[in-house]
Amino acid sequence: MGSLGPVVDSCDDYIDKPKPDGYRGIHFIIRYYSSIDELKVFNGQRIEIQIRTKLQHAWATAVETAQLFSGHALKSKYKTTNSDWIRFFALASGAFALKEKCPSVPGVPEDRESLIRELRLVSNRLNALTVLEGWTKSIQVTHTQHANSNANWFIMRLDTLERTLRVIPYRNNEIARFRSEYELFEKEADTNPGVDVVLVLVDELKELRKAYPNYHVDTANFVAAIRKELDLRPRRSGISLPSTLRA
Repeated sequence: MGSLGPVVDSCDDYIDKPKPDGYRGIHFIIRYYSSIDELKVFNGQRIEIQIRTKLQHAWATAVETAQLFSGHALKSKYKTTNSDWIRFFALASGAFALKEKCPSVPGVPEDRESLIRELRLVSNRLNALTVLEGWTKSIQVTHTQHANSNANWFIMRLDTLERTLRVIPYRNNEIARFRSEYELFEKEADTNPGVDVVLVLVDELKELRKAYPNYHVDTANFVAAIRKELDLRPRRSGISLPSTLRA
């Protein structure tokens, strides 16, 4: 595409060198360029592209869900939560790294037996899997104009206090409207700590859950993977939502 193609500014490999909290993935920073008239307004903007395996994405989704619903800064440089949760996610990522035959997470046991033993202890102490499953069961999803099959752009507004996810679709010829409405939602999110908003481009509505499981509070893949690592049977029913994040 010549001068209209994307420009790569940087690349960080967190699979070869995982973060101490357990985050793993590859990040590209690019500058966007388009020859489409209505999209030229975005030219020059920096975009981050994250590449992760299914296990790495399940882990990141669970961390984001826990942060959204607990109110604790699990992803921040300055952690503000019970150290057991930080340790739980680091150990979980370490177990996934062993499974994927990738470099281990700093500070966690490198032999599987010791790692799984500690993961089991911390998970039981937190009742972590039940807490995560409870959040998944609690969310109520609503779709505005659900029948609009021609929509490709979607605004997702997650309210962790109200426990609702609102999905609003837009067609390609409604770019001006969704930009205006997205700005209003962003302003709301800036003043309301319980609200998180994201703008997504997908081919079909059903692809939203795959792309953003954390906004749907979908920790099922992560919980299933941890149960497999700990050799636990899946829960069949009776999941209850804990009122708070356990200390």
